[in-house]
Amino acid sequence: MRAKRDFARMQLPPQRVYTPQAMLKRAALALIAAMFLCSDGVSAQASKQGISLDEAVSRAQKQYRARVVRTEVRGEDGRRIYVLRLLSDDGRVWTVRIDAASGRET
Repeated sequence: MRAKRDFARMQLPPQRVYTPQAMLKRAALALIAAMFLCSDGVSAQASKQGISLDEAVSRAQKQYRARVVRTEVRGEDGRRIYVLRLLSDDGRVWTVRIDAASGRET
């Protein structure tokens, strides 16, 4: 036979009460963690400067008279690098790396 428990006498663990400041700190930490997890290793400031991927593709196609068939964005040493694979009319394939902040080929 099971022993009966007296639930009226049981003590519950104390409930946490968070102050508005503590809740704001938790929300800020969660936001920072989400930004860190979503970033690709490139600072937010670097992503706002320089040229866009579309602009890099347009410049490369004009400069090399070839079609960009693949793009990739990499973060290297705190910089955003666009890696473009080009295909010429005669079938040659090569890769071009462009620094997003300066727009220069690396």
